[in-house]
Amino acid sequence: MRRALIPALIAVLLLVATPLLAGPAVGFVVQVPTANTGVPFNFTVRAVDALANTATTYTGTVHFTSSDGAAVLPADYAFTGGDAGVASFSATLHGDSTTVMLTATDTVNSSIHGSAGVTVKDPEHVVWLLATLPLHPERNAPTAMQVVALNRDYHQVASYRGTVHFSADDASVDLPSDYTFTAADAGAHTFSVTFHRGYHHQVWVTDINSGAQGSSEVWVVCPDLTLSATNNGPVCPGSSVTVSALTNATNPSFNWHAAHGGGAYPTFDTQTAVVPYASVWEVYVTDNDTGCFASAQTTITLEPPPNVEYPSSTTGDFTASIAGDPNGPYTDIVWTVEHGTIVGGAGTATITVHPDDGATRVALALAATRVSTNCRRTASELYVEVTPGPLSATITTSPNVCPNAMGVTASVPDAGSTATYNWSISNGLLTAGQGTRTITYNASAAGTVHLAVIVQRGIYGMTGSTDVTLAGPSAVVSGGGELCPTQSATVTAALSGVPPFNVTWSDGLVQSGINAFSVTRTMTLDDAASFAITNINDATCEGTASGEARFTPIAQPSIIVGPADTSVMGGSPATLTVQASGDHLTFQWFEGNAGDMSKPVLTGTNSFTTPPLWGQTSYWVRVLSPCGIVASRAAQITVVPRRRASRR
Repeated sequence: MRRALIPALIAVLLLVATPLLAGPAVGFVVQVPTANTGVPFNFTVRAVDALANTATTYTGTVHFTSSDGAAVLPADYAFTGGDAGVASFSATLHGDSTTVMLTATDTVNSSIHGSAGVTVKDPEHVVWLLATLPLHPERNAPTAMQVVALNRDYHQVASYRGTVHFSADDASVDLPSDYTFTAADAGAHTFSVTFHRGYHHQVWVTDINSGAQGSSEVWVVCPDLTLSATNNGPVCPGSSVTVSALTNATNPSFNWHAAHGGGAYPTFDTQTAVVPYASVWEVYVTDNDTGCFASAQTTITLEPPPNVEYPSSTTGDFTASIAGDPNGPYTDIVWTVEHGTIVGGAGTATITVHPDDGATRVALALAATRVSTNCRRTASELYVEVTPGPLSATITTSPNVCPNAMGVTASVPDAGSTATYNWSISNGLLTAGQGTRTITYNASAAGTVHLAVIVQRGIYGMTGSTDVTLAGPSAVVSGGGELCPTQSATVTAALSGVPPFNVTWSDGLVQSGINAFSVTRTMTLDDAASFAITNINDATCEGTASGEARFTPIAQPSIIVGPADTSVMGGSPATLTVQASGDHLTFQWFEGNAGDMSKPVLTGTNSFTTPPLWGQTSYWVRVLSPCGIVASRAAQITVVPRRRASRR
C-alpha cells in the first residue's frame, strides 16, 4: 500500500515545484505606460517561459524597434543573471493620440520577442478652438468672444502661438482681424464682435496653418424693436376676433397664429387680422431691414356670463336675480329650474322659486341676451341647498294695536317646504293666511287679542302663542342734556303700535310714514330748547306721547383778565390769578413761555402761588371747558435781590 502512494506523491511535488523551476525563455512581455510625445518614459521587458512564468535564467541580448521612425530607443541590452529575467528601459516616442508599437527581440533567436502598443499623446497639439459668445447678444453692441486653444483631451494649451482667422455667415458682422496668440494669452484670448442684424448668426475661428477650428452660434436680440398685440375683446362666444400688432419696425413682416391648437387654426400675414376665437393669439414680426425678430401675445376674453345673485342655501322660497349685474340689462330671459317651481317673475330679471316638497337641492340655469352687445350668454350649474330651518313657533306681531284695528299681520319663521301651520285667534278675526306662516287678522274693540299657532314638520311639532294689547299707538321721547355751540342735538322717540306711524313734534315738525318702532331727529341749537311729541297716530287710531328732551347750551371759555406781571423779593413766592368766563371751567398752570407745556405746575383753580423764587421766570395758564380751550399770555415775574445788612 505504501509503495503505491509514493509515485502519486512525487507527481504532486513536481506540479507544485514547476513554477519554481522556470524553463527557458520563449518570449518577452513588454509593459508600457501612456506617453507624451517627445518625453522620455520608462518601460519594462520581462522574459517568460512557455507557462508564462518569468524566465529568471534568461541572459540573452535584446534589441528594440518601433513603428515610430523618429523614436529614441534603448541600445541593445544583454540580460545578466542579476536581472532575473526582468529589466527596465527608457524610450522617447512621437505622435498625438496614436498607438506606437514598441518591440523587443532576442538578437540570436528572433522567435524570442514581444511587443506593446504605446498610446502617445501631444498635450501641446491644438486640435480645437473653443469659441464662446453669449447666446443672446444685442444688435449693434460690441460683444465679447473668447477663444481657447484645446488639445485632444479638451485641456487648455497655454503654449499655443497659432494665428487665427474669423469668419461669419453674415457679411454685416464686424469681426476681429487675424490674431497671433502670445505667451501672455496662455492659450486663451477675448475678442470683440459686433452684430448689425438680428436673428440667428454663426461665427467661426480657424487656425490658418493647422486648420484647427471652432464656432459659436448666437440669437441676436434687438432691444430697440418694440411690438405689442391687442384685440377687440371681450367678444361673444362664437364670434370672430380682430387682432392688431403695433411695432416700430421700418419694414415689418407679420405672422399671426393661435398660441395653442397648432394646425387647427389658420395663420394670417397682415398687421391687423380678423381671426376665429382662440384663447391666445401670437404674432411674429420680422424687420426685413435689420433682420430683427420679436413676438407678442394677446389674450382674448369672452363676454362674462350673467352674474346671478342667489343664496347658497334656503329653508323655503328664495329669489334669484341678474338685476344687479353691472353688465346688464338683459332681454329674452329664460330661467330653468330643477327640483323647484318658479312662483314669481318668470321671464324677468328676478324670479322667486319654491323648492319641491322633499327636495334637498334646487338647480338653476338661465339664458339671456345682453342689451349693450346683443350677446346671448348662459349661466348654469347654480345650486341652492334646501335645508329645513330650525323649528320655531315664535310669533312676530305688534305688541299693541288699536281697538278695531284691521289687516294686522302676524308670522312665525319659515319651517321649510314640508311644514304646516295651524293658527287660532281669540278676541279677533283671522281674515287670511290660515295654513301658512303669515296671517292677517282684525282686532276687537277692547281687551287683548290672543294668537296661537301649531307648527308641524313630519313627526315634530311646536306650539307658540302671544297676546296683543288693544291700545292706541304710543311714543316715548328721550334725550337732552348740555350742548356746546353748533353741536348737534339728537332726540329719539320709541314708538309702539302698528306702523306706519305719523308724529307731530312740539316745534311743529311732522314726520309721516314711519315704518319702524323708533324715530330720531338731529338738529343744531343756538339756545336752550326742549322737544316733545304732541301727537302720534298709526293707520287706524291716535295714541299718546310722553317724555321730553331738554337741551341747555354750554358757554365757551373766555379769559377776561389774564395773570399780570409782578415782582417779588428774592426767596418769596408770587400769587397769580386769572379771571375767566364759561361753564365747567378747569385751569392748568405752566412755568415758561406761553404755549410751552413741558413744565406743568398746577391743575385746578384760577389762582396759583409759586414756590419761593430766586430768579426771573414766567407762568401762563390754560382755561378748559367741554366746549373749548383758551390760553393766557405769560406773566413775567421779576425777582428783586435782598440787600444784606451793613456792619458799622
